[in-house]
Amino acid sequence: MSKRFGSLVAGTTVVVLSMVLVCATRARAQMMPASTAPPTTTTAPSVPAEPTTPRGALKTLYNAMQDGDGARIRDLLLALTPTETKMVEAITHNAEAQAKFRRAAVTAFGEQKAKLLLGEAESATAAAMAQIDASTEQVDGEHATVKNDNPEQPPLGLSKVGVNWKIPVSEFAKGVDAQEVERQLPDQEFFAKLVEGFASDVASGKYKTAEEAGDAIKGQMMIEMMKRQGGGRQPTTGEAVPDAGGGAGAEPTTEPTTRPG
Repeated sequence: MSKRFGSLVAGTTVVVLSMVLVCATRARAQMMPASTAPPTTTTAPSVPAEPTTPRGALKTLYNAMQDGDGARIRDLLLALTPTETKMVEAITHNAEAQAKFRRAAVTAFGEQKAKLLLGEAESATAAAMAQIDASTEQVDGEHATVKNDNPEQPPLGLSKVGVNWKIPVSEFAKGVDAQEVERQLPDQEFFAKLVEGFASDVASGKYKTAEEAGDAIKGQMMIEMMKRQGGGRQPTTGEAVPDAGGGAGAEPTTEPTTRPG
């Protein structure tokens, strides 16, 4: 659980990408013909952020989420069912809301002061890119797996569609039935709208300093969460809800019950 709102806002993209990096997917494995060519394994010092390679697709997705580029996110995530399509929309809406908040904070308080709300986005991005670069990429025809050196993280599967690689969303909720995924989707919409509201407040000049904004936003977040709980909807295990206190450098949660849905 995150202990400061900055970690929530700056970290949710990292959370989603970490889920992308750690979740194995076999959604399309049975839909593709078996490859007659032996799989090839590649580990390069660096790969371009373009979807023509599996690791490049992961970098492209990370950048799209940081930028709040909804069209790009939708293009990179592969949905095969109506529920999965809703998951993609939930991921996209949250990324757009977070990007809106980041832009508002930087405009209102300047890049350095905005870090009080956003955390160290540049270092987080550099770390994410380095992790992807250090991962092993194995390509077998229309399928690929990307695996880093953490033994607790299973490989991530990607599917090639046309000339580009895409990340299926099916395994983000592996072991969770569609009804449960549908039940949790409103939580994601709730958080996205909450962050959009905070972004509008910051952009309107409601807060004179980043410190004031941070305190007010943390308080408002807790109020809104209590209202939501009071309405009979308890937050699901692992939802990124900031504590009332707060400590710099706190890490966001990376294990929601329904992966990113």
